[in-house]
Amino acid sequence: MCLNLLLLLYCKVREHNRKLRKEAKKKGISRKPKKDIGVPNSAPFKEEVLREAEQRKQELETLKEQNKIAKPQERAAKRKKEKEAASAGDEPATKKAKKVRNVEMVTIGISIQQFISSVSLRITVAPFWRI
Repeated sequence: MCLNLLLLLYCKVREHNRKLRKEAKKKGISRKPKKDIGVPNSAPFKEEVLREAEQRKQELETLKEQNKIAKPQERAAKRKKEKEAASAGDEPATKKAKKVRNVEMVTIGISIQQFISSVSLRITVAPFWRI
C-alpha cells in the first residue's frame, strides 16, 4: 500500500472518530462517569459519614457474595424440578426436549420407504460426454 493511500485512510479514520465524538457531545453521552469528590475535611461528622459509606460498601459486597452462592443452587433446584416434571408427565419441560420429541414423532410417522414410494420421480442422467 502506498504512503499516499495510507495517509488518506488515516485521515478518514480520524475524521470519522471526530464526528462520533461530536455527535456524542450533542446527545449528552459521556464515557467517563463523574468522579466522587468524597467528603471534604471541613465537613462536620466526616468520620461518621465515612464509616457509613464503608458499611454500605461492605453490605453490598456481602449481598454480592450471597447472590453468587445462591444462583447456582437455584439453577440446580430448577433443573431438578424440570427433570421431575418431565419424567412424571408426558409434557416435556424444556424447548430442547420438545424439539427432540417432535423429531421422534416425525420419524415414527413417516418412514423412509413410505416417503420414497409416495414420491415417484424419474431422473434421467445423460453421460457428460454425449452432451
